[in-house]
Amino acid sequence: MRNMILLLVMVIALSGCRKMADMSDGTPVEWLFKPWPHGLDKDPPEGTPIFKAGWTQGCESGLASYGGSRYRRAYAFVQDMQLVNNPEYYRAWKDAYTYCRWYVWNWDRPWQQ
Repeated sequence: MRNMILLLVMVIALSGCRKMADMSDGTPVEWLFKPWPHGLDKDPPEGTPIFKAGWTQGCESGLASYGGSRYRRAYAFVQDMQLVNNPEYYRAWKDAYTYCRWYVWNWDRPWQQ
């Protein structure tokens, strides 16, 4: 009975951590809920802020599309509709989407480990 109470308290306490992970200020808790494939560089390549925004959103969209369930829970398909007609943004988004989705598909699938 005591173990059940302890388990219930832990579940309730940890359920509040999910809200903390939604903050994108780089909190230490974020890495628990936003997995990143081992070996994939998290920083976008050098470029303009528009290029970097496209790269970041494209990579997160690729992880959400082709990653396992832990990536689908942490990421979503993101595309800035105000910038989608900008060739620099869209090219960076498309390249990052393709790169990150194939990276996670080929190197971070649980059944390969």
